[in-house]
Amino acid sequence: MRCAGRANAALFPTGKCIETAECVRRGIVSPQFALLLATAKIGLASRAEIGRFHRQDRSTLTRNVKRMLSAGWIEEVQVGERGRARRIAVTKVGRRLLQEAAPAWRSAQRRTKAKLGDGMDVVADTANGLMKEYATA
Repeated sequence: MRCAGRANAALFPTGKCIETAECVRRGIVSPQFALLLATAKIGLASRAEIGRFHRQDRSTLTRNVKRMLSAGWIEEVQVGERGRARRIAVTKVGRRLLQEAAPAWRSAQRRTKAKLGDGMDVVADTANGLMKEYATA
């Protein structure tokens, strides 16, 4: 299922959206939850790789990563011969959060899609297109 977050963000720029309400109850905001989900999906990765995968600019990614590191949902792992390269990994706490919040997240996705109908795909495609343009500008 397509992530409704971008469609929600386009329609509710103040952040008052279904997904945010569902996530805040668990101490995480929707953009961080989506980033945690993306990080879990791609596995051990650099910040740049996560940013490209999630289509997030550097400053937004850095801000969210900092908050997620502080919360203990992700950790930085040193890799390479000298341990100079750092990768991001989801912690056990982060995985537990994903498991606990997944039903509410899916419910929010369904409710958002029900409210937006087929328009969700149009809004999501438009938002994704804008993100691609922004990333290459």
